[in-house]
Amino acid sequence: MSDLTVRELKRDAARVKHEVDELDRVAYGMTFDELIRLLAGQKPESTNGEKDDNGWG
Repeated sequence: MSDLTVRELKRDAARVKHEVDELDRVAYGMTFDELIRLLAGQKPESTNGEKDDNGWG
């Protein structure tokens, strides 16, 4: 078994997600999370907690 702690695994997972998001943004122009928000009716820029014109956000 590995001696990695939960904290180390979470850190590694966050690092991998960040790298995948950067690759997705370069390849497709947006991340998977931004695509899901777009398909749900939210603007991709609406991640700062402010309401959009359509009430989503």
